[in-house]
Amino acid sequence: MALNGAIEMGDHGASGYATASAAVLSLAFALMAVALMSRAQGALRLARADYDATRLGIAFESAAAQSVAQVITAKGAGPYAFIATTDLGPFAVQAEPEWQKLSVSHSDQLTDERLKALGVGDPASLRTRLDSQKDIPLKAANPWSVEAASSSPAWRSCANSLISVFGTSPTLPVVPPAPALTAGANFRVGEIWRLVIRSPSGRTDERFVRFVGDPARPALVLDHRTFTRKEGVAPCIVAKPSV
Repeated sequence: MALNGAIEMGDHGASGYATASAAVLSLAFALMAVALMSRAQGALRLARADYDATRLGIAFESAAAQSVAQVITAKGAGPYAFIATTDLGPFAVQAEPEWQKLSVSHSDQLTDERLKALGVGDPASLRTRLDSQKDIPLKAANPWSVEAASSSPAWRSCANSLISVFGTSPTLPVVPPAPALTAGANFRVGEIWRLVIRSPSGRTDERFVRFVGDPARPALVLDHRTFTRKEGVAPCIVAKPSV
């Protein structure tokens, strides 16, 4: 009787250990499942981000191709402002001919008053930095060096529309962007243009292109970047037309 009781107690004890072991294993499997699920969700997020980035890149390229076509067929000298249609919606485009912009060799046209209105704290130093770009050959010129001359948000937002390492004008540009009205083919051979393309999400594609006259590939990209910048930093201040 006692023996049977001992045996029964032993059986119950083994059963208890088995139950505890099963619980530990179940917890381990549950944790593994959670870890795998979390990893799968992370991979899915990365895949989705890559997909979205790819779609945006394709949309920018489509908008850029439309922009080149608009510039080639547009009436007048520019600059232009228009809308490019993409799978991600309408993209706002500004196309600017670089030759119209102030040459870095004429940075003295950027008066203290005008530069301070653009948030530049040391106008003299900025003019010196711009003037140092004038002897750099065009093939080696860095189009982003103008914007980098000051850390002022307003200057960075407007500088590339006012002055350029590719600019040839002794004065600041005075013509605002206008709609690109069709007038016939003009391949603008040799001209360098800045294309600024903004997506509805706020992402911006900015590129400098040179028109080469090839109907199959009218323009070559000289430099290119994409970024996100808050709008409304400051209105761009251009020169008033002389009377």
